[in-house]
Amino acid sequence: MALASYAHDLEVKNADGVTIYYNYINDNTEFAVTYRGNYSYEYMYEYEGKVVIPEEMTHMNRTCKVTCIEKEAFCSCYKLTSVTIPSSVKTIEYYFVVLLFDIIFA
Repeated sequence: MALASYAHDLEVKNADGVTIYYNYINDNTEFAVTYRGNYSYEYMYEYEGKVVIPEEMTHMNRTCKVTCIEKEAFCSCYKLTSVTIPSSVKTIEYYFVVLLFDIIFA
């Protein structure tokens, strides 16, 4: 039986019910938003409509700030119309998004 291996560490629904994919960063003290799968183009429509990134996220009774959007996190999501980025995000890596009409810094 083969086990699936993905680029993301965990997936959690935000307050709007949208699943967001995360990686632990900085010695597992913070989260970075990433894409589903092993490559950003594998799930081209994974994120669509409006996505609101939370300032912090709790997983297994542990709360950490969301401080980064990793490269290509929303790159192949052609049905994505807006991303709201909280003030806790300090790093946005290259090509985090393509063809997005509305980026909101909250």
